[in-house]
Amino acid sequence: MSKSALLLIALTAGMTAAGNLLIREGIVRAGGVSFSPATFLEDLLSVIRQPLLDIGVLLYGMASIVWFKVIATENLSTSYPLVVAMTFLLVSSGCALWFREVISLQKIVGMVLILLGIIVVSSS
Repeated sequence: MSKSALLLIALTAGMTAAGNLLIREGIVRAGGVSFSPATFLEDLLSVIRQPLLDIGVLLYGMASIVWFKVIATENLSTSYPLVVAMTFLLVSSGCALWFREVISLQKIVGMVLILLGIIVVSSS
């Protein structure tokens, strides 16, 4: 796999992860979405009006466009595991830093194994 393909995969993962984190923050700031029939529409409108949610969705869309380029030119059987693994690592790290979520030792070991897998897959 070329360095430019790896860069595009990393860019896709970065934008996808950032989009996830921003969407989560937007939903939290809006107070969440209740599935109660009495407040569902009001809650949904409150979430939709959150600028962070809009930016997160925009990043998702941009990531999709970059991803289209990757899957048009690279082996999907290699590219997809890489983008999923990178996104997982970025989202997990971002949640720990931004939302103060606790990452257990078991999860850290899993993340290290994923990193090793990324190295093996990307070097083949």
